[in-house]
Amino acid sequence: CVIFRAELDEWVSLLDTLMHACKAASFWFIDYLASTEGSQIIKSFILESPCKDVRIMFAKVLDRTFYSFFHHKGVPTYGNLNTVLETLLSLLDKDAVDLVKNSTQYFMVIKSFIHAHSTKACANMFGRNGFQRLITFLLGNGNVDSGRRWSSIQAREFANLHAALALLILNCDVKAFQTQEHLGYGERRPKTVEPHIFLKMSNEMSTFVFREESSRYIKEVLMAVRELPEGILGPVFDMLLYCSFCNINFTENLLKQVMWQYSNVPSNELKPIFSLLTKCLTMEDPLQTIRLQYVIDGICDENGKKFDGLTNVIRLNHVSDSRRSYQCIKFLVDLMNSSSVAKDFLLKTPAKWQWAVNWLKKKMSEHYWSTTSTAVMSNEDSNRKSFQRTESAQYTLQQATALLTEIESHEFNNNNISSTISSADSDNDVNMSTASDSDVSVTTTISGVSSRSSKTTTTTSTISSK
Repeated sequence: CVIFRAELDEWVSLLDTLMHACKAASFWFIDYLASTEGSQIIKSFILESPCKDVRIMFAKVLDRTFYSFFHHKGVPTYGNLNTVLETLLSLLDKDAVDLVKNSTQYFMVIKSFIHAHSTKACANMFGRNGFQRLITFLLGNGNVDSGRRWSSIQAREFANLHAALALLILNCDVKAFQTQEHLGYGERRPKTVEPHIFLKMSNEMSTFVFREESSRYIKEVLMAVRELPEGILGPVFDMLLYCSFCNINFTENLLKQVMWQYSNVPSNELKPIFSLLTKCLTMEDPLQTIRLQYVIDGICDENGKKFDGLTNVIRLNHVSDSRRSYQCIKFLVDLMNSSSVAKDFLLKTPAKWQWAVNWLKKKMSEHYWSTTSTAVMSNEDSNRKSFQRTESAQYTLQQATALLTEIESHEFNNNNISSTISSADSDNDVNMSTASDSDVSVTTTISGVSSRSSKTTTTTSTISSK
Protein backbone atom coordinates (compact mmCIF):
# COMPACT_ATOMS: atom_id res chain seq x y z
CA CYS A 1 0.00 0.00 0.00
CA VAL A 2 2.89 2.36 0.78
CA ILE A 3 4.42 1.62 -2.64
CA PHE A 4 1.03 2.21 -4.29
CA ARG A 5 0.66 5.56 -2.51
CA ALA A 6 4.15 6.57 -3.57
CA GLU A 7 3.37 5.73 -7.19
CA LEU A 8 0.19 7.81 -7.07
CA ASP A 9 2.15 10.76 -5.69
CA GLU A 10 4.60 10.44 -8.57
CA TRP A 11 1.77 10.57 -11.10
CA VAL A 12 0.31 13.65 -9.41
CA SER A 13 3.72 15.35 -9.49
CA LEU A 14 4.17 14.47 -13.17
CA LEU A 15 0.76 15.83 -14.20
CA ASP A 16 1.29 18.96 -12.13
CA THR A 17 4.67 19.63 -13.78
CA LEU A 18 3.25 19.06 -17.26
CA MET A 19 0.16 21.28 -16.82
CA HIS A 20 2.13 24.02 -15.09
CA ALA A 21 4.70 24.14 -17.90
CA CYS A 22 2.32 23.75 -20.85
CA LYS A 23 -0.81 25.88 -21.28
CA ALA A 24 -2.15 23.57 -24.00
CA ALA A 25 -1.92 20.57 -21.69
CA SER A 26 -3.69 22.45 -18.91
CA PHE A 27 -6.58 23.53 -21.13
CA TRP A 28 -6.80 20.11 -22.78
CA PHE A 29 -7.27 18.41 -19.44
CA ILE A 30 -10.04 20.86 -18.48
CA ASP A 31 -11.73 20.08 -21.81
CA TYR A 32 -11.35 16.36 -21.21
CA LEU A 33 -12.87 16.55 -17.72
CA ALA A 34 -15.82 18.43 -19.22
CA SER A 35 -16.55 15.57 -21.63
CA THR A 36 -18.96 12.73 -20.87
CA GLU A 37 -16.08 10.36 -20.19
CA GLY A 38 -14.28 12.92 -18.04
CA SER A 39 -17.33 13.68 -15.90
CA GLN A 40 -17.75 9.97 -15.17
CA ILE A 41 -14.10 9.77 -14.12
CA ILE A 42 -14.63 12.65 -11.69
CA LYS A 43 -17.52 10.84 -10.05
CA SER A 44 -15.69 7.49 -9.95
CA PHE A 45 -12.39 8.75 -8.55
CA ILE A 46 -13.52 11.49 -6.16
CA LEU A 47 -16.52 9.71 -4.55
CA GLU A 48 -17.11 6.13 -5.64
CA SER A 49 -13.61 4.72 -5.20
CA PRO A 50 -13.45 2.65 -2.00
CA CYS A 51 -9.72 3.39 -1.75
CA LYS A 52 -9.01 6.55 0.22
CA ASP A 53 -5.58 6.95 -1.40
CA VAL A 54 -7.18 7.07 -4.86
CA ARG A 55 -9.65 9.74 -3.73
CA ILE A 56 -6.82 11.78 -2.21
CA MET A 57 -4.74 11.44 -5.38
CA PHE A 58 -7.54 12.56 -7.67
CA ALA A 59 -8.41 15.48 -5.38
CA LYS A 60 -4.80 16.66 -5.73
CA VAL A 61 -4.99 16.27 -9.53
CA LEU A 62 -8.14 18.41 -9.71
CA ASP A 63 -6.62 21.00 -7.37
CA ARG A 64 -3.47 21.31 -9.52
CA THR A 65 -5.59 21.38 -12.69
CA PHE A 66 -7.52 24.43 -11.49
CA TYR A 67 -4.30 26.08 -10.31
CA SER A 68 -2.60 25.59 -13.69
CA PHE A 69 -5.67 26.84 -15.56
CA PHE A 70 -5.64 30.20 -13.75
CA HIS A 71 -1.83 30.29 -13.86
CA HIS A 72 -2.11 30.32 -17.66
CA LYS A 73 -4.57 33.25 -17.51
CA GLY A 74 -7.66 31.12 -17.89
CA VAL A 75 -10.84 33.15 -17.36
CA PRO A 76 -13.76 32.23 -15.08
CA THR A 77 -16.17 32.40 -18.00
CA TYR A 78 -14.39 29.60 -19.92
CA GLY A 79 -17.20 27.24 -20.89
CA ASN A 80 -15.60 23.91 -20.06
CA LEU A 81 -14.38 25.16 -16.68
CA ASN A 82 -18.00 25.90 -15.79
CA THR A 83 -18.96 22.45 -17.07
CA VAL A 84 -16.44 20.82 -14.72
CA LEU A 85 -17.74 22.90 -11.79
CA GLU A 86 -21.31 21.94 -12.66
CA THR A 87 -20.27 18.28 -12.71
CA LEU A 88 -18.82 18.64 -9.22
CA LEU A 89 -21.82 20.53 -7.81
CA SER A 90 -24.33 18.15 -9.40
CA LEU A 91 -22.89 15.36 -7.25
CA LEU A 92 -24.45 17.10 -4.21
CA ASP A 93 -27.94 16.07 -5.27
CA LYS A 94 -27.54 12.32 -4.82
CA ASP A 95 -24.05 10.85 -5.11
CA ALA A 96 -22.47 12.84 -2.27
CA VAL A 97 -25.52 12.03 -0.13
CA ASP A 98 -25.27 8.29 -0.80
CA LEU A 99 -21.47 8.25 -0.40
CA VAL A 100 -21.18 10.77 2.43
CA LYS A 101 -18.56 8.61 4.18
CA ASN A 102 -16.25 9.23 1.17
CA SER A 103 -16.96 12.95 0.83
CA THR A 104 -13.96 14.49 2.62
CA GLN A 105 -11.79 14.66 -0.51
CA TYR A 106 -14.72 15.85 -2.63
CA PHE A 107 -15.32 18.86 -0.39
CA MET A 108 -11.58 19.47 -0.17
CA VAL A 109 -11.53 20.06 -3.96
CA ILE A 110 -14.33 22.64 -3.70
CA LYS A 111 -12.74 24.36 -0.71
CA SER A 112 -9.30 24.49 -2.36
CA PHE A 113 -10.79 25.91 -5.56
CA ILE A 114 -12.47 28.75 -3.65
CA HIS A 115 -9.49 29.44 -1.38
CA ALA A 116 -6.80 29.44 -4.05
CA HIS A 117 -8.64 31.59 -6.57
CA SER A 118 -10.68 33.83 -4.25
CA THR A 119 -12.84 36.35 -6.10
CA LYS A 120 -12.69 34.54 -9.46
CA ALA A 121 -13.69 31.24 -7.91
CA CYS A 122 -16.47 32.82 -5.84
CA ALA A 123 -17.90 34.47 -8.95
CA ASN A 124 -17.89 31.03 -10.61
CA MET A 125 -19.61 29.44 -7.64
CA PHE A 126 -22.24 32.15 -7.32
CA GLY A 127 -22.93 31.90 -11.05
CA ARG A 128 -23.83 28.23 -10.53
CA ASN A 129 -25.79 28.86 -7.31
CA GLY A 130 -22.98 27.12 -5.44
CA PHE A 131 -23.60 28.53 -1.97
CA GLN A 132 -27.26 27.57 -1.99
CA ARG A 133 -26.51 24.05 -3.18
CA LEU A 134 -23.75 23.50 -0.60
CA ILE A 135 -25.75 24.78 2.33
CA THR A 136 -28.83 22.82 1.28
CA PHE A 137 -26.67 19.68 1.32
CA LEU A 138 -25.50 20.59 4.84
CA LEU A 139 -28.80 21.63 6.41
CA GLY A 140 -31.47 20.00 4.27
CA ASN A 141 -34.84 21.63 3.69
CA GLY A 142 -36.11 21.56 7.27
CA ASN A 143 -36.40 24.34 9.84
CA VAL A 144 -34.61 25.32 13.01
CA ASP A 145 -36.66 22.85 15.09
CA SER A 146 -36.43 19.87 12.73
CA GLY A 147 -33.06 18.60 14.01
CA ARG A 148 -29.82 17.92 12.16
CA ARG A 149 -29.76 16.32 8.73
CA TRP A 150 -26.55 14.42 9.48
CA SER A 151 -25.37 12.48 12.51
CA SER A 152 -22.25 13.57 14.41
CA ILE A 153 -20.30 10.70 12.83
CA GLN A 154 -21.35 11.69 9.30
CA ALA A 155 -20.69 15.38 10.00
CA ARG A 156 -17.02 14.60 10.69
CA GLU A 157 -16.56 14.50 6.91
CA PHE A 158 -17.69 18.13 6.56
CA ALA A 159 -14.74 20.21 7.77
CA ASN A 160 -13.93 21.24 4.18
CA LEU A 161 -17.61 21.88 3.45
CA HIS A 162 -17.84 24.29 6.40
CA ALA A 163 -14.61 25.97 5.31
CA ALA A 164 -15.91 26.33 1.73
CA LEU A 165 -19.13 28.01 2.90
CA ALA A 166 -17.16 30.31 5.23
CA LEU A 167 -14.78 31.32 2.42
CA LEU A 168 -17.70 32.22 0.15
CA ILE A 169 -19.13 34.44 2.91
CA LEU A 170 -15.75 36.04 3.64
CA ASN A 171 -15.47 37.16 0.01
CA CYS A 172 -18.72 39.13 0.30
CA ASP A 173 -19.31 42.65 1.59
CA VAL A 174 -21.29 42.63 4.87
CA LYS A 175 -21.35 46.37 5.59
CA ALA A 176 -24.96 46.68 4.48
CA PHE A 177 -25.99 44.34 7.31
CA GLN A 178 -24.03 46.01 10.13
CA THR A 179 -26.19 47.58 12.84
CA GLN A 180 -23.59 49.80 14.52
CA GLU A 181 -21.27 52.55 13.34
CA HIS A 182 -17.56 51.69 13.43
CA LEU A 183 -16.81 54.82 15.47
CA GLY A 184 -13.09 54.74 16.28
CA TYR A 185 -12.62 51.00 15.76
CA GLY A 186 -11.80 51.01 12.09
CA GLU A 187 -12.91 48.19 9.80
CA ARG A 188 -12.51 44.46 10.38
CA ARG A 189 -11.35 42.66 7.26
CA PRO A 190 -11.14 38.87 6.86
CA LYS A 191 -7.89 37.24 8.00
CA THR A 192 -7.99 34.04 5.95
CA VAL A 193 -8.73 35.58 2.54
CA GLU A 194 -7.57 38.76 0.81
CA PRO A 195 -10.13 39.53 -1.91
CA HIS A 196 -9.16 42.29 -4.32
CA ILE A 197 -12.80 43.30 -4.39
CA PHE A 198 -15.67 42.22 -2.15
CA LEU A 199 -18.65 40.73 -3.94
CA LYS A 200 -22.24 41.69 -3.23
CA MET A 201 -23.94 39.17 -0.96
CA SER A 202 -26.84 37.42 -2.67
CA ASN A 203 -30.31 37.25 -1.13
CA GLU A 204 -29.95 33.48 -0.76
CA MET A 205 -26.74 33.85 1.22
CA SER A 206 -28.00 36.69 3.42
CA THR A 207 -31.04 34.55 4.29
CA PHE A 208 -28.77 31.95 5.92
CA VAL A 209 -26.23 34.36 7.37
CA PHE A 210 -28.23 37.34 8.61
CA ARG A 211 -31.94 36.67 8.23
CA GLU A 212 -34.56 33.92 8.64
CA GLU A 213 -32.27 30.88 8.48
CA SER A 214 -29.41 32.43 10.42
CA SER A 215 -30.10 30.57 13.68
CA ARG A 216 -30.21 27.21 11.92
CA TYR A 217 -26.93 27.80 10.11
CA ILE A 218 -25.10 29.17 13.17
CA LYS A 219 -26.33 26.24 15.26
CA GLU A 220 -24.84 23.78 12.77
CA VAL A 221 -21.59 25.74 12.61
CA LEU A 222 -21.25 25.70 16.41
CA MET A 223 -21.73 21.95 16.43
CA ALA A 224 -18.96 21.67 13.84
CA VAL A 225 -16.69 23.82 16.00
CA ARG A 226 -17.21 21.36 18.84
CA GLU A 227 -16.94 18.17 16.79
CA LEU A 228 -14.18 18.92 14.26
CA PRO A 229 -10.45 19.62 14.75
CA GLU A 230 -9.91 23.32 15.46
CA GLY A 231 -6.86 23.51 13.23
CA ILE A 232 -8.86 23.15 10.01
CA LEU A 233 -11.65 25.55 11.00
CA GLY A 234 -9.70 28.80 10.66
CA PRO A 235 -11.99 30.20 7.93
CA VAL A 236 -15.05 29.30 10.03
CA PHE A 237 -13.79 31.25 13.07
CA ASP A 238 -12.85 34.11 10.77
CA MET A 239 -16.32 34.16 9.21
CA LEU A 240 -18.10 34.21 12.57
CA LEU A 241 -16.03 37.17 13.76
CA TYR A 242 -16.35 38.96 10.41
CA CYS A 243 -20.14 38.73 10.55
CA SER A 244 -20.32 39.59 14.29
CA PHE A 245 -18.35 42.82 13.92
CA CYS A 246 -20.72 45.77 14.49
CA ASN A 247 -23.75 43.50 14.03
CA ILE A 248 -25.91 43.06 17.12
CA ASN A 249 -28.33 40.58 15.51
CA PHE A 250 -25.64 38.14 14.36
CA THR A 251 -23.84 38.63 17.68
CA GLU A 252 -26.93 37.67 19.68
CA ASN A 253 -27.62 34.62 17.52
CA LEU A 254 -24.03 33.44 17.84
CA LEU A 255 -23.74 34.03 21.59
CA LYS A 256 -27.05 32.32 22.37
CA GLN A 257 -25.79 29.20 20.59
CA VAL A 258 -22.45 29.40 22.40
CA MET A 259 -24.20 29.85 25.76
CA TRP A 260 -26.44 26.84 25.09
CA GLN A 261 -23.35 24.80 24.26
CA TYR A 262 -21.36 25.66 27.40
CA SER A 263 -24.42 25.03 29.56
CA ASN A 264 -25.43 21.65 28.10
CA VAL A 265 -22.80 19.74 26.13
CA PRO A 266 -20.35 17.40 27.89
CA SER A 267 -17.67 19.44 29.62
CA ASN A 268 -14.84 17.60 27.86
CA GLU A 269 -16.10 19.06 24.55
CA LEU A 270 -16.01 22.70 25.68
CA LYS A 271 -12.41 23.57 24.82
CA PRO A 272 -13.03 24.61 21.17
CA ILE A 273 -16.21 26.46 22.21
CA PHE A 274 -14.25 28.50 24.74
CA SER A 275 -11.53 29.10 22.15
CA LEU A 276 -14.10 30.65 19.82
CA LEU A 277 -15.70 32.58 22.68
CA THR A 278 -12.33 34.10 23.63
CA LYS A 279 -11.94 35.44 20.10
CA CYS A 280 -15.48 36.86 20.18
CA LEU A 281 -15.12 38.60 23.54
CA THR A 282 -11.70 40.10 22.81
CA MET A 283 -12.75 41.51 19.43
CA GLU A 284 -12.83 45.28 19.77
CA ASP A 285 -15.88 47.07 18.39
CA PRO A 286 -18.81 49.06 19.88
CA LEU A 287 -20.48 45.79 20.94
CA GLN A 288 -17.62 44.36 23.01
CA THR A 289 -19.06 45.34 26.39
CA ILE A 290 -22.50 44.04 25.39
CA ARG A 291 -20.98 40.67 24.47
CA LEU A 292 -19.26 40.51 27.86
CA GLN A 293 -22.50 41.37 29.63
CA TYR A 294 -24.42 38.65 27.79
CA VAL A 295 -21.84 35.93 28.45
CA ILE A 296 -21.08 36.81 32.07
CA ASP A 297 -24.55 37.86 33.28
CA GLY A 298 -26.83 35.96 30.87
CA ILE A 299 -29.76 37.06 28.69
CA CYS A 300 -33.40 36.25 27.86
CA ASP A 301 -34.60 36.22 24.27
CA GLU A 302 -37.81 37.76 22.96
CA ASN A 303 -39.71 34.55 23.79
CA GLY A 304 -38.57 34.58 27.41
CA LYS A 305 -36.07 31.75 26.97
CA LYS A 306 -33.20 32.15 29.41
CA PHE A 307 -29.54 31.72 28.51
CA ASP A 308 -27.35 31.49 31.60
CA GLY A 309 -24.23 33.59 31.97
CA LEU A 310 -21.00 31.99 33.10
CA THR A 311 -21.29 33.13 36.72
CA ASN A 312 -24.70 31.48 36.96
CA VAL A 313 -23.46 28.29 35.26
CA ILE A 314 -20.72 28.07 37.89
CA ARG A 315 -23.28 28.21 40.71
CA LEU A 316 -25.82 25.88 39.07
CA ASN A 317 -23.28 23.12 38.41
CA HIS A 318 -20.91 23.36 41.36
CA VAL A 319 -22.40 20.22 42.95
CA SER A 320 -23.69 18.08 40.07
CA ASP A 321 -21.04 18.94 37.44
CA SER A 322 -18.13 20.56 39.23
CA ARG A 323 -15.82 20.06 36.24
CA ARG A 324 -18.03 22.37 34.14
CA SER A 325 -17.96 24.99 36.90
CA TYR A 326 -14.17 24.80 37.04
CA GLN A 327 -13.81 25.17 33.27
CA CYS A 328 -15.99 28.29 33.35
CA ILE A 329 -13.77 29.77 36.07
CA LYS A 330 -10.62 28.88 34.14
CA PHE A 331 -12.06 30.48 31.02
CA LEU A 332 -12.85 33.71 32.89
CA VAL A 333 -9.36 33.81 34.42
CA ASP A 334 -7.73 33.40 31.01
CA LEU A 335 -10.10 35.97 29.50
CA MET A 336 -9.38 38.61 32.15
CA ASN A 337 -5.64 38.07 31.77
CA SER A 338 -5.90 38.63 28.01
CA SER A 339 -8.45 41.48 27.93
CA SER A 340 -8.41 44.62 30.04
CA VAL A 341 -12.00 45.34 28.95
CA ALA A 342 -13.14 41.99 30.37
CA LYS A 343 -11.25 42.60 33.59
CA ASP A 344 -12.78 46.07 33.96
CA PHE A 345 -16.24 44.58 33.43
CA LEU A 346 -15.78 42.03 36.22
CA LEU A 347 -14.36 44.74 38.48
CA LYS A 348 -17.93 46.09 38.62
CA THR A 349 -19.36 42.86 40.09
CA PRO A 350 -16.85 41.58 42.69
CA ALA A 351 -19.43 39.54 44.66
CA LYS A 352 -20.04 37.12 41.76
CA TRP A 353 -16.35 36.51 41.26
CA GLN A 354 -15.69 36.18 44.97
CA TRP A 355 -18.19 33.32 45.25
CA ALA A 356 -16.52 31.46 42.38
CA VAL A 357 -13.03 31.89 43.84
CA ASN A 358 -14.14 30.78 47.29
CA TRP A 359 -15.79 27.69 45.82
CA LEU A 360 -12.65 26.73 43.90
CA LYS A 361 -10.52 27.34 46.99
CA LYS A 362 -12.79 25.02 48.95
CA LYS A 363 -12.61 22.30 46.27
CA MET A 364 -8.82 22.48 46.24
CA SER A 365 -8.58 22.10 50.02
CA GLU A 366 -11.25 19.43 50.57
CA HIS A 367 -8.80 16.54 50.23
CA TYR A 368 -5.08 16.04 50.05
CA TRP A 369 -3.73 16.02 46.52
CA SER A 370 -0.27 15.38 45.15
CA THR A 371 1.34 16.48 41.94
CA THR A 372 2.52 12.93 41.18
CA SER A 373 -0.97 11.42 41.12
CA THR A 374 -2.57 14.24 39.16
CA ALA A 375 0.09 15.03 36.61
CA VAL A 376 -1.71 13.12 33.86
CA MET A 377 -5.22 14.21 34.85
CA SER A 378 -7.10 17.01 33.16
CA ASN A 379 -10.36 18.79 33.85
CA GLU A 380 -10.76 19.54 30.14
CA ASP A 381 -10.41 16.18 28.39
CA SER A 382 -12.07 13.64 30.65
CA ASN A 383 -15.81 12.95 30.35
CA ARG A 384 -16.17 12.65 34.13
CA LYS A 385 -18.25 15.31 35.84
CA SER A 386 -16.30 15.43 39.11
CA PHE A 387 -13.58 18.03 39.55
CA GLN A 388 -9.97 16.83 39.76
CA ARG A 389 -7.35 18.65 41.83
CA THR A 390 -4.52 19.17 39.35
CA GLU A 391 -1.51 21.43 38.98
CA SER A 392 -3.40 23.39 36.35
CA ALA A 393 -6.31 23.86 38.76
CA GLN A 394 -3.90 25.07 41.46
CA TYR A 395 -2.46 27.60 39.04
CA THR A 396 -5.97 28.71 38.03
CA LEU A 397 -6.84 29.21 41.69
CA GLN A 398 -3.72 31.36 42.21
CA GLN A 399 -4.62 33.49 39.20
CA ALA A 400 -8.27 33.76 40.28
CA THR A 401 -7.25 34.78 43.81
CA ALA A 402 -4.89 37.42 42.46
CA LEU A 403 -7.67 38.84 40.31
CA LEU A 404 -10.03 38.81 43.28
CA THR A 405 -7.47 40.71 45.33
CA GLU A 406 -7.18 43.26 42.55
CA ILE A 407 -10.97 43.57 42.36
CA GLU A 408 -11.26 44.05 46.13
CA SER A 409 -8.44 46.61 46.07
CA HIS A 410 -10.20 48.44 43.27
CA GLU A 411 -13.45 48.42 45.26
CA PHE A 412 -11.66 49.61 48.44
CA ASN A 413 -10.02 52.49 46.57
CA ASN A 414 -13.36 53.48 45.09
CA ASN A 415 -14.95 53.46 48.55
CA ASN A 416 -12.11 55.62 49.91
CA ILE A 417 -12.55 58.07 47.07
CA SER A 418 -16.29 58.17 47.73
CA SER A 419 -15.70 58.74 51.46
CA THR A 420 -13.20 61.52 50.73
CA ILE A 421 -15.60 63.20 48.36
CA SER A 422 -18.43 62.84 50.88
CA SER A 423 -16.26 64.30 53.66
CA ALA A 424 -15.20 67.17 51.44
CA ASP A 425 -18.83 67.87 50.60
CA SER A 426 -19.67 67.97 54.33
CA ASP A 427 -16.82 70.40 55.03
CA ASN A 428 -18.03 72.58 52.19
CA ASP A 429 -21.54 72.60 53.70
CA VAL A 430 -20.13 73.68 57.11
CA ASN A 431 -18.04 76.41 55.52
CA MET A 432 -21.00 77.63 53.53
CA SER A 433 -23.09 77.73 56.72
CA THR A 434 -20.40 79.66 58.59
CA ALA A 435 -20.04 82.05 55.71
CA SER A 436 -23.78 82.62 55.67
CA ASP A 437 -23.85 83.40 59.43
CA SER A 438 -20.98 85.87 58.96
CA ASP A 439 -22.89 87.61 56.21
CA VAL A 440 -25.87 88.07 58.56
CA SER A 441 -23.62 89.46 61.29
CA VAL A 442 -21.94 91.91 58.93
CA THR A 443 -25.28 93.06 57.62
CA THR A 444 -26.58 93.62 61.15
CA THR A 445 -23.45 95.58 62.13
CA ILE A 446 -23.67 97.77 59.06
CA SER A 447 -27.32 98.43 59.79
CA GLY A 448 -26.47 99.39 63.39
CA VAL A 449 -23.77 101.80 62.29
CA SER A 450 -26.10 103.38 59.80
CA SER A 451 -28.72 103.83 62.47
CA ARG A 452 -26.29 105.49 64.89
CA SER A 453 -24.96 107.74 62.15
CA SER A 454 -28.46 108.92 61.45
CA LYS A 455 -29.05 109.75 65.10
CA THR A 456 -25.78 111.70 65.34
CA THR A 457 -26.66 113.72 62.30
CA THR A 458 -30.04 114.62 63.78
CA THR A 459 -28.49 115.77 67.09
CA THR A 460 -25.96 117.92 65.32
CA SER A 461 -28.66 119.61 63.36
CA THR A 462 -30.61 120.42 66.54
CA ILE A 463 -27.60 121.99 68.25
CA SER A 464 -26.90 124.13 65.21
CA SER A 465 -30.44 125.37 65.26
CA LYS A 466 -30.17 126.27 68.85
